[in-house]
Amino acid sequence: MKLFRKGKSAREPEFTFSPNDETKRRSREIQLLVNLIEPDPKTQPWFISDEARAFDICSLEEDEIRRRLGAHFHRPIRSDLGAPLWKLVDLLKDEFPGWPDNPPWEKT
Repeated sequence: MKLFRKGKSAREPEFTFSPNDETKRRSREIQLLVNLIEPDPKTQPWFISDEARAFDICSLEEDEIRRRLGAHFHRPIRSDLGAPLWKLVDLLKDEFPGWPDNPPWEKT
């Protein structure tokens, strides 16, 4: 994806972004993770590529990211935080079947 500065021709790209097809497919789940990791909308990223990892969307250390996600999931997470966010979504769905719509801790 390329963005162009206003007034520049299409031949002079201002920014070049990595693809975000996988991220778009999981946009709802990724936004849930972003809200958990970086709750302040003013500091949330406005673009997330398929290469983005949890460490790319905030300035938190791994321990703090794990603490925040663990609080949401009601136990420590084992998933690899170094994985791209779209892959992290898949890993968390494997680790917590039913997430996000029917998380296991909400079963009666």
